[in-house]
Amino acid sequence: MLFRSFVGYFGLKDDCGDCVCLALFLFMRNPGNFKAVQQAAILGGPSNVTAALVGAMCGAYSGKFFLAQDMIEALENSSRVVAFCDLFSGKLFEQMPKEA
Repeated sequence: MLFRSFVGYFGLKDDCGDCVCLALFLFMRNPGNFKAVQQAAILGGPSNVTAALVGAMCGAYSGKFFLAQDMIEALENSSRVVAFCDLFSGKLFEQMPKEA
């Protein structure tokens, strides 16, 4: 399995602390692509943590465009979820310093 190979190659322990390294690797390999989350989910080891981290990175990188529209529509209360995400991202970007 890729997770075991990655862990063995880099001398990492098979625990959640090393999921950050693997998540960053997968994100950089496929930035903003849902494929990175799918790869994390099937790796083995603490894949739920790794997939959550990759998903967070991809979501931060791509925003709501990270997920396909049919995936968004399949969410329970999808319109409320999208509205909350838009509100959150709007507040986040309001806090960012303006370029000169």
